[in-house]
Amino acid sequence: MSLPGARSAEPTRRARSPISPEGADGAVELTHDDVVSILELLERSNVEYLEVEVGSSRIVADRTGVTTQARGRAPVPAAAAPVAAPAPVVAPAPAPVAAPAPPAGTAPPVVTAPPVPPQAWAAPVAADLVTVTAPMLGVFFRAPQPGAPNFVEVGSQIEEGATLGLVEVMKMYNGVASPTAGEVVEVLAANEEFVEYGQPLFRLRPAVA
Repeated sequence: MSLPGARSAEPTRRARSPISPEGADGAVELTHDDVVSILELLERSNVEYLEVEVGSSRIVADRTGVTTQARGRAPVPAAAAPVAAPAPVVAPAPAPVAAPAPPAGTAPPVVTAPPVPPQAWAAPVAADLVTVTAPMLGVFFRAPQPGAPNFVEVGSQIEEGATLGLVEVMKMYNGVASPTAGEVVEVLAANEEFVEYGQPLFRLRPAVA
């Protein structure tokens, strides 16, 4: 029975942290999932070398393997659980398979390296436009959460410092801020697209003072 004047206790909402759990001493530690995320980012990008340091843990990864070091406790347990899969390792790129020998009397084909596709952001930009680039490599999000409206659309009028999108890496979300007030002219990356550091995401037309 409710007493007169009594207020019902509301359930406490706890924010979901986007970063790794804390250790016993309060320091942020890398988890097994964090290491897997780092390896996936390295595999999906053109980065040759990646070094991440979080709290007392440090991980260095490159195209030939992975090295983990920790000043405190190790970020990945040495003994895997009975049902846990071993930590993935980025293997060197497989050697190309030789093509079958051509029939006798024909000239062998000339093998050339595939051309490197030009970066989309190398195209010339109008002098009156400002390009906003990705602050780091990761997954680009146009909205604050699934189902929510995008931060901006083409034609949106924005203020300096307004959030244009998010870049997520290792469960950490980093805002992409507008360097100037003005109008959004182009959106150059799709939602949930993996983007490189420095890749153009938006083009803005600054407001006339």
